[in-house]
Amino acid sequence: MNQTPIVTDRLDAEARRLGVDLSDSRAVARAIRAALSMRSTVRWRVTCGRGTAYGWIYIMPPTSIPEEDRCVLRPQLATLLGLGSVSCPETVPAARDYRAEFLARARGERPAFVGTPYWD
Repeated sequence: MNQTPIVTDRLDAEARRLGVDLSDSRAVARAIRAALSMRSTVRWRVTCGRGTAYGWIYIMPPTSIPEEDRCVLRPQLATLLGLGSVSCPETVPAARDYRAEFLARARGERPAFVGTPYWD
């Protein structure tokens, strides 16, 4: 994805403010998990994609909850992320602007960036 230098500079500044390397999906996933655990009693599962989904991040209820009950927690996750609704699992695309957005949301902050689709 080609971004203008101004957007890249703003993303770099946001990464410094958030204290995480936005190009490292594992570091962002750890930071999202930690932020959600500080704001919720549910231990949310935050994982990184593999293969063709490499770089994407998935946020879902823990596996200790029976599968049929996991999606019952969707409204709680939506509230934590400041979204009207979420999917099960909620996906974070492999782009720095999406990662910055979801990390800020997980911390309960207003995101400085809102991810824009980079695919057709």
